[in-house]
Parts: sequence; C-alpha cells; structure tokens
Amino acid sequence: MRTGLAHVNITPQTVTGINTVQELVTFPAVTPLRIQHADPLVGTKYETREPEQSAERRMLQQPLLKHPGLTWFELNAREYYIATLTDFFEQELPTELQSEIAAVLLAPDSADSTKNTDYQTYTETDSEAVHQRYKNRVEITDNGDIRIPSDHISRCCQLLQKSESQIGHDYPERLSYVEFKRGGFEIPQKQFRLHLAEYAWHAWGKLVSIAYNTLTSHDLTRLVTATPNVDEDLFTRFQSKSTVFIPYYGTTNTENPKRNWTTSTDSTLTNHSIEIEDKRLITVIDCIRANTDLEFGKPIRINTLFDRIRTFFPAPHRPGNDIGTKETLQNALQAAANDQFRVFNHSNSNALDCTIPAPKPSPYHPRMRVNPWEQYQVTLAKQSQAKRGQQAPNRHRSQGIRPVLPRKYSQAHLQPYETQLTHAQRTAVTTQPAVTALHDTEPLVDAESFQRLTCDEVVFLTRISLAMERLLNNASLTRSMRPLRYDADGNELQINEAKLIDDKWLEKHTEGTDVLYTVPYRKRRDLGIENISHDGYGEKTPSEKSLHRKGVDYCAAALAAKPDVTRVIRYCDLWRLRGTLCEPALADQHLFSTRVDVIAFNGTTPKYAVGVETASNAASKSQRCVQKLSALSETIETWFITPNSQHLWRVMNHLNDPNHLDFKTFPDSTADSYGRSNWERELIAEEFLGEYFDTLHTYRSLNTEHINAGTNDHQHKIVGHV
Repeated sequence: MRTGLAHVNITPQTVTGINTVQELVTFPAVTPLRIQHADPLVGTKYETREPEQSAERRMLQQPLLKHPGLTWFELNAREYYIATLTDFFEQELPTELQSEIAAVLLAPDSADSTKNTDYQTYTETDSEAVHQRYKNRVEITDNGDIRIPSDHISRCCQLLQKSESQIGHDYPERLSYVEFKRGGFEIPQKQFRLHLAEYAWHAWGKLVSIAYNTLTSHDLTRLVTATPNVDEDLFTRFQSKSTVFIPYYGTTNTENPKRNWTTSTDSTLTNHSIEIEDKRLITVIDCIRANTDLEFGKPIRINTLFDRIRTFFPAPHRPGNDIGTKETLQNALQAAANDQFRVFNHSNSNALDCTIPAPKPSPYHPRMRVNPWEQYQVTLAKQSQAKRGQQAPNRHRSQGIRPVLPRKYSQAHLQPYETQLTHAQRTAVTTQPAVTALHDTEPLVDAESFQRLTCDEVVFLTRISLAMERLLNNASLTRSMRPLRYDADGNELQINEAKLIDDKWLEKHTEGTDVLYTVPYRKRRDLGIENISHDGYGEKTPSEKSLHRKGVDYCAAALAAKPDVTRVIRYCDLWRLRGTLCEPALADQHLFSTRVDVIAFNGTTPKYAVGVETASNAASKSQRCVQKLSALSETIETWFITPNSQHLWRVMNHLNDPNHLDFKTFPDSTADSYGRSNWERELIAEEFLGEYFDTLHTYRSLNTEHINAGTNDHQHKIVGHV
C-alpha cells in the first residue's frame, strides 16, 4: 500500500508483500477503499490552526472521500496495480500461462461463437496445461514477444484507448506499426505490456467497485483501524507539497479574514501551509451532479446556478453549503485554481454565464447492468470479426497496421460507462447515508476502553446516539425509545440506567408511556459518533437533546401531510430565503446568519415556518426564536411549538420581556393548571397571536396521525429524513 501511494507510472514494479494470485487482486482493490476512508489531517496542527466551526477546519476533518479533487491517491493505486500485474506476468508466470492470457486478449472467440466454456483460473503460478480452447492461438518467443498466427489475427492486436490520459509516456506516438512476419504478427513485449495494462485498467475499476459495494460499514471500520499507518503515510504526502496533490477544487489569490496568521503559535505553519479544497466549489460540483438539467463543461447561467444551490441541500454526510450570495459564488468560480472554471458574459445579453469542469472519474460506482468490463469484452469480441488480410504488407507506414485502435471506434464502447457513472454520481450525492439496523448495531469503538460500562451498555448508548443523528433504522424520534433496550429475541439488555444517568452518560425524559433518551454530545463523540448536521440538516448546536429533535420531526411530518406543501426542510438557513417575499423583513432584522427549525415550501415558495422551543436556563434562546418567527409571519404562516405545558410555562416566562412579549398582566397560575388553550386565549387577548407567530402548539396538539416512516405516505417530502 505504501509503495502504491508513491508509484506514478506503469513501469513493471517488482511485487512486494504478495505471495499468491489472490493477494495480487485483493490488495489493490482494498487499498483505494482504505485511502478513501482515511482522514490524515485530523488531530494535526493543520487542523487546529483553522478557527472553530470554520469551513476550512470542517474540510480538514473530513475523510478523503469528501474531497473530490484528491483522486490522485486512488489513481496511484491503480498504476501500482498495473505495474505489479505486468511484472507478475513477465517474471513469475510460466510461458504456457502467458500464452493463454495473451490469447484471451488478442485472439478471443468470435462474437457468434457457440463456445460457452468459462475462463480457466489458477490459484498457483506453477505451469499448468494451456486451456485447449486457446492452444496454438499465441506463441511466446524467446525474447518475450507475442507471435499470433495468421489464422487468428484480428483488430484486437490494436490497443483499445480508454477515456483518461494514455497509459505510458510513449503511448501511442512512439509505438512502431504492427507488421506481418513469417506468417503471423509479432507484437513486441513492450507493446503487449500496454495491451495488458489497458485490460488491467478496466479490471481494476471492476475490482474496486465490487469491493466497495460488497464490504459493509463494519468491514470498512475494521479496515481503517487495522491499518493506522496509512493515515501517516498520506499525511507525509501532503507535507511534501507535491504538485500531484494540489487540490482540483482549490482557489488562488484569496484571503480568509477568519485566519490570523500573525498569532500562529507555530511559525512553520505559515511557511508550509497545506493546500485544501474550497468547500464552495465542492458545493457547486455537488449541485450540478444532483440536477439533471445542469451539465459539466457546458455554459450555465450564474443566476440559475445560484438558485439551484440555494434550494439544493447537500446530504447530511457531506460538507455544508457556504454560498450565501451570488457574489460569493462568482468570486469562488473566478478564484478557482483550475483554469477550466470560467465566468464570462453571455453573447446576447449582459447576464453572466459559467462553465464548470467535470470531476475526475471514480471507480466507486454501483454495479451496473452494462459495466466497463463487460463492454470491453464485447468490443474485443466484435473486433475479432474484422480479420486482416494475410498478405504481407509493405513496410511503408501508410500500409502498416496502426498499433492503436482509432478513437472513433474506441469511444463507442465508453458511452454506457460515462452515462452510468453520471447517474451513479448523482445518486451518491443525493442519497442519504447508510443507516444501521437496530439489532445489528455494534460498538464503533473498543467497548473495553470504558471501564465502568458493560458491552450491553455501550451497545445501548450507541443505539441512542445513532437514533439522535437519525442514523438508526426503525428508530424514529417520533416514537418511544423503549425498544432500544431489547435485543432481536426480545430479551432486555443488561443495562443500569441509574448508573448511566449518575455518570452523565444518559438523560431520560418520560411522556406518558413513551420514553426519550439523550446521550450528551461529548459522550456521543467518545462513542465514535460525530454530529453530522453541523452545517447541513441538523441542529447548529449539537447539544440539542432528543426532546427538541422529536419536536422538529413531529412538525416536519405534520407539515408534509398538507396538500399545499411539496417540500419540507429541517433546520433551514434563513439566507436561503433570499429572493422570496421573506427577504426584506429578514434583512431588516439581520437574521440571514440564523436558521429556523422547520420550513415548508410549495415549489420554491415558502409557506410555513416552525420554531421548536424546550425549557432552558437561557431566556435568549426563546426570545431569538420568536424574533425569527415574527419576521417571517409578515409573509408566511408561523408555528411556535413546545413539548408540553410545563415547558410552555417556562418559555413564556422567558418571553415576558419589554422587547418581546410584554404581557400587561402575566397569568397568575401554575404550569399544572394553565395549558396550551389557556395560553392561546391569553395571546389573543394581548394581540400577540398573529403578530409574533400565528399558531401555538404542543407536541400533543399537532396533527400527528401519520408520522412514522413506515406508514407516512408524505415522508418523502422531508429533506434529509432517513
């Protein structure tokens, strides 16, 4: 793996650490997956240099799979695989086996052949009898060249060009023409090496795809923990500042006002800054991937792109969106390090257009009905029908056989791959992260590292933490968490709730027969579960408890059931409402940097906004919530929600302020005897209802007839819902 990271060409590379054919195949397929899940910058001085909650720090905290420009690591792994494969072929395999492999590549069965015999496989490199199906089709000469008798000459003797840059520095310009000699073709060893490399290029993509779609998240976690040195090796590559690793989506000549280089505690950081991706450009790339009518490499109106970015919400497992204005978008495109990002005036108007380069192809795509490997085999079979004449050609170049298949022939077989890859990328960027089944949950960290916790307790806390992040299958926050205490057979886990509460691992809230658990944020982090929603769908403050998150999901479900609602967004940034009727009031109140708990749209028009408040010690939280609803209530319907009467009483006490709900006479009662309907009458009498917000609810008063994911026909309207 370490050698693969440093290898950048297909010169035969001596096989190291590989003793069997299976290892030769397995290592290159698994290595890219391990690289993708590495986060070599976490915990380093480069991460801590960036300000808390800044886009730069968030990018450095992401594994490499979140950085589209860092595909060079995987490309190196592919080149290493090709290099070791060619060396293995030339140095380790017996002549008989070499001839059979060459026959498969250069003299395959014709497309109309009735032979259905499977290819022969080998577990050892010892000499074995050549498959009779290919006997006498190819001969290996003493100097390693490939000789093909005239009866089996076909256009497969030409190289098949792939879509990316050509393999090898001298391919194809410096290759001599293939010529007829002594009743057959003799293909030099170096040229056949390119045939084998072309074959391996396609095969590697299939190997990685199968591994990517076969290994479970648990397998990948084990792969990461079993090879910790990979992160260190990758970080070494970053430090070297090799031009190979310059980010594809980086920026030039830009200043970040959040960075204060003069106060850096380590002077070496300013001299050895590390290049990182521009998160704004990655947002642009993801937005184009997700929209079927936007294309890479073709002009896109800046106004159109900004509107799509404003309405497109990245999946929770991807970095969030930092493009708040059209000026920010335009500046990001103009400052892109890649000169294929272009901003220009439209020829027939003063409007600005832009072109965005396509991301580099990735092998991590779902298996498809027609995959590149199958297309490659079909192409070879078709070529075998185009027999070349057996008469010896003149040695003049114009009468020789070109060593490379013309691109007009090679491109045809690539189209299904490009189409499927585009579809796979669009699916990946819009699909929610994989969820864990309730009874398949395993600890994400070593359970024995917690001295006062049993294995059952670690599993229990992990389930709760995943449920809070909406990553646990069949554990909706709208339902009781009581089932989390039982195993698949219905037996209760051996847990001590009182001890967990005393040790600050657990908080418990009971509402009738329902129970809600909360694992504090820092404890969730200790369990290996990070808050995925800091800048996407979730709470801006990860300390929000399950009780608040339950209210958000309740409201989202209730709004989704309305006939005039087509899309519901949880935790919506208010700057996304620029360009709507809400913009003037939000601008006057300086609220674009805040977010609202739930907002519902009809098309692109906002219709409803919801603020969910639970009782706390900070009056400013409730007051800020009402301030946002008050600004929005001028143009859309607003709801103010609390869990129950006890929370409502405390919240109203906090709102009883001269600058907010200045009650003439605050009700002389208690929470137990003064419920939602009482407060509603009071708010109407004080003329607060309709001015600050339109509707007052508790969780029980919401229309929650269809709230569960398994029964709600409208749940698909909720963005980010698992």
